[in-house]
Amino acid sequence: MSSLFNQLAFIKLENGKSSLFLDLMKSPDGNEVTRSFPGNILFEVTQDDQDENSIIINEKWDSKVSWENYMKFRANSSFVNKLSSFLAAPPEFKIVSAID
Repeated sequence: MSSLFNQLAFIKLENGKSSLFLDLMKSPDGNEVTRSFPGNILFEVTQDDQDENSIIINEKWDSKVSWENYMKFRANSSFVNKLSSFLAAPPEFKIVSAID
């Protein structure tokens, strides 16, 4: 079994907030902070082609410990509060494993 940690985050945004959300993710505090955090292998933000308010984030980390360290870091930042202001509902998280 691999020690890699993979997570999918399913995010539903309030109507009309997708551009603001994506701008925040592209800001200096957004995607690049996550991508440069120790242990991050992949951080990919995707948008449903049929529903601009549905976002899926695909994350891959070298270990669960690295991901936990990242989550602690983000919990102590204003970024999460800004991000939360765009959500229609709490995100749904799925831990997944590669099978091939």
